[in-house]
Amino acid sequence: MIVMKASAGSGKTYNLTLHFISRLVLEGKNAFLKILAVTFTQDATAEMKLRILSDLYAIANDRDPQLVTNIISMVQKQGKRVEEQEVRTIVKEALFAILHNYGSFNVGTIDSFFQRVLRNLARELGKGSRFNIELNTTKVIDNAVEQLIVKSHHDKELLRWLQKFITDKIDSDKSWNIENDLKRFGTQIFNEYYQKNQKQLADVTTRDPKIFEKKIKECREIQAIFENYLKRQADKFERLCEQKGLSEAIFYRKYLPNYFKKFKNNDFDFENTKSVEGFKDSPETMVVKSTTAGDLSMVKSDVHRLFLDTENYRQKNMENYISAKIYIANIYQLGIINAISKEIELQSRETNRFILQDTTMLLSAMIKDQDFSFVYEKIGAEIQNVMIDEFQDTSFLQWENFRALLSDIIASGRFSLLVGDVKQSIYRWRNSDWEILNNIEKNIDGRIEIETLNDNWRSGKNVVEFNNKVFAEVSNKIASTLFDKAKENPFTKAYSDVCQQPKRDNLKGYVRVEFIDSDGEGSSKTIFVDKAKERLRATLQQLADKGYPATDICILCRKNREIEDISQFLASKPIEGNDEYKNIISTDAFSFGSSSLVRLIVAGLHLVYNPQNGIAREAFDTLCESLQVDDKQRENYFVSNKLKTSSIYAMVLGIVKHFSLEDTRFAHQSGYMYAFVESVMAYQRDVSSNLSHFLKYWEEELSAKSVGGSSAKGIRIMTIHKSKGLEFGTVIIPFVSGKMASYSTPLKTNYVWCEGKQKPFDLPIFPVEFNKNMRRSVFKDDFEKERKMAIMDTLNVYYVAFTRAVENLFIFAPNIDKESADVPYFESLLRNCLDTKDDLSYEVGCLCDFKEQVKDKQFFNPFEYGLGKELPIHFDVREEMFGNTTFFQSNLSLKFDYGKAELSNNQFVEEGIIMHNLFSRIETVADIDSAVCRLIFDGTISAGKKDFYCDFIKNALADKRIKDWFTGEYEVLNERSILKKYHQDKVKQYRPDRVMTKGKRAIVVDYKFGTPFSEHKEQIQKYVSLLQEMGYNDVEGYLWYVKAQNIVSV
Repeated sequence: MIVMKASAGSGKTYNLTLHFISRLVLEGKNAFLKILAVTFTQDATAEMKLRILSDLYAIANDRDPQLVTNIISMVQKQGKRVEEQEVRTIVKEALFAILHNYGSFNVGTIDSFFQRVLRNLARELGKGSRFNIELNTTKVIDNAVEQLIVKSHHDKELLRWLQKFITDKIDSDKSWNIENDLKRFGTQIFNEYYQKNQKQLADVTTRDPKIFEKKIKECREIQAIFENYLKRQADKFERLCEQKGLSEAIFYRKYLPNYFKKFKNNDFDFENTKSVEGFKDSPETMVVKSTTAGDLSMVKSDVHRLFLDTENYRQKNMENYISAKIYIANIYQLGIINAISKEIELQSRETNRFILQDTTMLLSAMIKDQDFSFVYEKIGAEIQNVMIDEFQDTSFLQWENFRALLSDIIASGRFSLLVGDVKQSIYRWRNSDWEILNNIEKNIDGRIEIETLNDNWRSGKNVVEFNNKVFAEVSNKIASTLFDKAKENPFTKAYSDVCQQPKRDNLKGYVRVEFIDSDGEGSSKTIFVDKAKERLRATLQQLADKGYPATDICILCRKNREIEDISQFLASKPIEGNDEYKNIISTDAFSFGSSSLVRLIVAGLHLVYNPQNGIAREAFDTLCESLQVDDKQRENYFVSNKLKTSSIYAMVLGIVKHFSLEDTRFAHQSGYMYAFVESVMAYQRDVSSNLSHFLKYWEEELSAKSVGGSSAKGIRIMTIHKSKGLEFGTVIIPFVSGKMASYSTPLKTNYVWCEGKQKPFDLPIFPVEFNKNMRRSVFKDDFEKERKMAIMDTLNVYYVAFTRAVENLFIFAPNIDKESADVPYFESLLRNCLDTKDDLSYEVGCLCDFKEQVKDKQFFNPFEYGLGKELPIHFDVREEMFGNTTFFQSNLSLKFDYGKAELSNNQFVEEGIIMHNLFSRIETVADIDSAVCRLIFDGTISAGKKDFYCDFIKNALADKRIKDWFTGEYEVLNERSILKKYHQDKVKQYRPDRVMTKGKRAIVVDYKFGTPFSEHKEQIQKYVSLLQEMGYNDVEGYLWYVKAQNIVSV
């Protein structure tokens, strides 16, 4: 197995494609059928597929000689000698095979692969074949929480948890309305640590339903004992001072009296100042210098002894006390999340659904309980090679699900490839675990070859060397601060390959870092933000003056609210001299809800549903005025009975037509409108035609969905997380500031899931707020791990941001030199690394005019026509063309497949659909096994039915009357369309099941899986007639009733 460590811009996709194509050259054109390539997002999947197909095309058509040379070199390393022409021939055949069997081109997301496996395990999991996979976890949690609140009226324990939740919010000066907070907290059920240990928690609560109450009681006892002792000590101090005549004035700054007063004020877990800590070894420092010898003697003996007894007890029992406070504060949330989890499970059983984020856990449990080969055999495909891209984003459970398969591949001497970069792991909040890749040698048995890509093909020399310097030094500084030098630490290991060699010789690049003073009135953070925005605008003006196109620029932020703030600022102070710079484009700008035209249509749908809806009426009228839509009897239109009885799709089209929304005046929003219409059609087809349900779907999901890309020209602005995998000519990062790990705040709670500790803190899992108190509790080890992981997250986020730049990189940071005992400030580390001393800026290179930059040639993309030109579309059907009509691949047509009796019987219909699908994939007898396996792989049938379908088809094809049809003697066209032009340019499509041709002879066959009826003959006669018109002299037509083995000549 090869583990490819690929830093940013190192040509990861290029090298992955090389390995994929090399497998085809080594093992033949159909090797792609046995390769499973997975990544983590749809965009990454699309990029991988595009790159593989593009490179295959380039090789086959002699467009990239260097690529061929690299393929030959890689293949020769595997012990096979090939010539250039042999490579081109194999690649051309492989490309043809992939395009004609695209469904078997197994490049997809890891989630889609696991879903495919899951569908084939439906029976083992107790689900029917028609279960649903729910992708929208937000909706799942929302429904569960809403139902839970309703049920709390009849569940005293649940009501008690919720009341505690409300009380805690009020005590923290938050709103008492808990529904949204519960929904946010409910997302924790998809935390893998919780998922792994949920069953243990459920077992504990099942064995002892009162376990939470018992834990609370035990923890309160610990609290009471601790607090009562310290209060007694405070009383002793007061009595002692009174007996000895010691006034508060003799104590240095009243530190000691205040120390004991804190206990009276219910403050027990404070951390001592350095002065108070010094009292332990230097009792004379407890009093002022003017204290009499007699008073000093009493203080050094009696008072000091009391202080030592108190402080020793406090420090000895502090850990348990703080742990008890943590348990009491968080145990009710564990009860709530347990209840949410059970409610989701109940709803899933009732609706026969799986939740997407549960699939990895379900498969992990099955693989653990059974031989992994059983599970993967269920997909019906022989996986010989596995390639996993973006491996640093793999979660623990995903890795567990793949590890057994990869171990088997390694043991068998077959090829597998893992590609990733720990430095670009920024999705830990989605369960990704970079430690798997960082310690890959320990995580899997067998021979592993580490391959590091050290070249950078993306950025200019100055940008590459700047990033080399910053991240090598910063990572070493963090490592030396957080870890013992004698021990191996993850920071040093992860960033050991950070230094790259720049390979773009024609591009130098430019970097500017500005450290901004925060002098002035107001908070330093506000001053920095305001000044950074002004510097951002000045930088954009400079870029505009130098001719940089707006589309070449991207502003990267860590938080969405920063994006909103910058967008509003730049809108109020637009850049001069270039209109494109006035457009600030963000992903959110492309949501359906951002289109006033779509919102107008939705407001209209609300009025169709309820013409008396005053809010919808106001919204509709306001949008009409804003868009200058003609009145056209607004009042009367929405009360039409005809409109109310229409489909949702017809309602939308009716509103569009009645108010002339297709007018060219709205062309700038037409993309939104047409995409919305498609979404309406899809919802009506796949979900429901109920208008009320659709309007709810709009509010909960559709309004926030992205329409897709946009052709609008402007400055891009996005979060760093969304920029991963992208590159931009110029990158500006305006707010590089803050601690590298964030503790919980009243506005945002960060939870850490911890395993059970000593009694009474021994529940299998427990959620703890990430704060400084956690460090002083029994959860201190979990705190340390989370602190280091959070610091790594932040370092990786900035690495991703800094490495997006191709030519120019601008960074703004506050001018501070803060030192923190627990969490470093990145801007401080950056300042020390660059050693700017008194200078507030760091600059390398020259910001050249845009015309001076020469961009390297990108990879050849055969799916682009010309140079960004639109592909002209022309469709003309003339009568004289029928003799040369081409068959086009199309979807399956099941019309007339079943007799009338079967149409009401789902079992027969479903079996007929499967049979029809199988026959459409078979050209010769040799295709039977692969056709059945394909349907197993797609989840259409279970692996247990393989022998049944294979035997059935083999027996059917053994019939002497049709045996020659499946020998390969004919050219076979399965499920292809024939286009027929009639008068007035009307074109109709016909779709026979199977056409076999040899010269001028043609045989057309339609498979039927029910009882005969008259329309069947009329259908086959029409096919015969069409083939005769196309120039086939000898045409035979047959109806084949497969189950009855009845072959009827027509």
